Amino acid sequence: KQGDIKIMADKMVVYYAAKLKEGKKQNTDSEDLSAFANIKNIVLLGNVLLQTSKESVTSKKGEYNLENSTLTLWDQVLL
Repeated sequence: KQGDIKIMADKMVVYYAAKLKEGKKQNTDSEDLSAFANIKNIVLLGNVLLQTSKESVTSKKGEYNLENSTLTLWDQVLL
């Protein structure tokens, strides 16, 4: 949920933009995920629902791109 917009799906795959902290070397074996704190985009799969206080949209698939603030829905989209 972000503001008055709620996004739900059966499965959400989150992709992070790697951003290293100043002075920190990248260690891909580390359990420390602080270097990957920024979400880049979220892929939505199965029973996707976008809901506001006034309307809702459903689809089978979608992608929420946080870098350019867009939500794209496809596959059986119903307004």
